[in-house]
Amino acid sequence: MKEKEWAKNWKSCRNCRSKRREHAGRGYCCACYKLVRKIEQVRTWEISDPASLKGFPREVLSFTQISSLFPCIKTACIDQLERHLEVLQMIENKSNRAVGGIDVEYQLEWIARKLPGRRRRISLYHGIADYIDGNFSSDQQRIIYNLLNRIRDRLRTRAIDWNAVWKRCL
Repeated sequence: MKEKEWAKNWKSCRNCRSKRREHAGRGYCCACYKLVRKIEQVRTWEISDPASLKGFPREVLSFTQISSLFPCIKTACIDQLERHLEVLQMIENKSNRAVGGIDVEYQLEWIARKLPGRRRRISLYHGIADYIDGNFSSDQQRIIYNLLNRIRDRLRTRAIDWNAVWKRCL
């Protein structure tokens, strides 16, 4: 019997290889597709064509040195979005393989950093990997990891971190 296709002509997402998110277009899941589209959009940015600058902060266009910095800004944005795609791929890869306490710890730390009002220098879950390894079986650890991954999907930032772009280009 033929395996059911995740989408027409695709068994899973072209980037992250996941089947758990629904197909959005061109063989990508909804998370990866948004990033792929954003990368395509950024590649079309032209400083001489303001209509092409969708998603670019308009207030920055009045900055006098913007034209000399623009190639760096564009590259930094694309690199950042491509890194988001790599992270999606890495997380999905991990969820289908052996998961350890450190993986659960990293997921919890990432989620905790996204919570409002949390100070970044405080590490809520640092050091719990040994506790997870000692108290949960490998199957239980994978279940916890995958549940945290679902939460992470809801919190994931797919937007461009403009502070990181300015830090790289200025």
